[in-house]
Amino acid sequence: MDDQRIDPRASSSRRDFLRRATRVAGATALAPSLQGLVACATTSGGPGARGAPAPRRAGPGEGGYGPIQPAGAQLALPAGFTYTVLSTAGKPMSDGNPTPNAFDGMAAFPLPNGNVRLIRNHENRDNPLTARVKGDASRAYDPRGGGGCTSLEVRLAPDGSATLVRDFVSLNGTIINCAGGPTPWGSWLSCEETTDGPAQGWGVQHGYIFEVPAAAEDEVEAVPLKAMGRFVHEAVAVDPETGIVYETEDRLLAGFYRFIPAQRGVLRAGGRLQMLAIEGRRNVDLSQGQRMGARLPVVWVDIADPDRNSAWDSMGVFAQGFDRGGARFSRLEGCWYGDRSIFFHATNGGDAGRGQVWQYRATDADGGDNDFIIVITNKF
Repeated sequence: MDDQRIDPRASSSRRDFLRRATRVAGATALAPSLQGLVACATTSGGPGARGAPAPRRAGPGEGGYGPIQPAGAQLALPAGFTYTVLSTAGKPMSDGNPTPNAFDGMAAFPLPNGNVRLIRNHENRDNPLTARVKGDASRAYDPRGGGGCTSLEVRLAPDGSATLVRDFVSLNGTIINCAGGPTPWGSWLSCEETTDGPAQGWGVQHGYIFEVPAAAEDEVEAVPLKAMGRFVHEAVAVDPETGIVYETEDRLLAGFYRFIPAQRGVLRAGGRLQMLAIEGRRNVDLSQGQRMGARLPVVWVDIADPDRNSAWDSMGVFAQGFDRGGARFSRLEGCWYGDRSIFFHATNGGDAGRGQVWQYRATDADGGDNDFIIVITNKF
């Protein structure tokens, strides 16, 4: 768990375990839902491989549901599909505020009354000199911040139709709320994709994660979860078995992080931020030259000061992890939990610079010894 575990002189028993596990498990360690991607990528051998056809790319409307056709003023859909417009930018919400624009990351949660709660980000990129909060200024994190979240309550009918019950601002005074992710304890983690602050004209420092409970019926207190790191956030995913939160960083020089809460499900109580590293390979560049399906043994290095960033430098957290041997990726964005693994996406990764999908598997209850990552796709 500490930095010493990057040492290539790590115990032979651990290396032997990894080798044996690789031979025995092979591709079965991959998530069943993604094994087809690996099979396709491996048999194709990539563009120009001899004796194997290149993978075929689906064209528009070839998703298996038939050709698309006009289905109203906004969308075209396959036959038999319908949609409902629940929200429109500028339209007054139930709390009297106009619906913010720049809709982005969102999650759905069941409510006790049978309805569905949608919590939605707004990736507003306003000018700090003219930006205004979208809700109650007294509850805003930054009185100049124009981003945040809105929450919607939706009633679903037996025929599948949806009706908006009410909507309101639920997080206020943040900026560039891009992605995030749901938690197993019923909340949405909204991430700021910037580390701008007073030096750029804002009222306070930005670059944090904020939590919005699904049960909230009004604006929540906008509390930055500083122990989770101040950097250019994108998405998060929570392992429901451990409560550990995994975080992606959307920069050309990016790290993959995990936050171990001091108290499971109570992120405000603080915790431990760490950056992924590869055992025996300090500062390895994982953005290129990776073999699909190969296991890489993972260790984690501590970030001593998760809130460290100068006025103009957004790499304070990354630099700490990299100094201790952390691995680098290129533009980490999407992140999701499934099949007892964390999957995350590197937008500019791969030999062609067109994307990688990675699988991280924690093999111990604490996400410690014998963890590994596998590159599922390396180029498209």
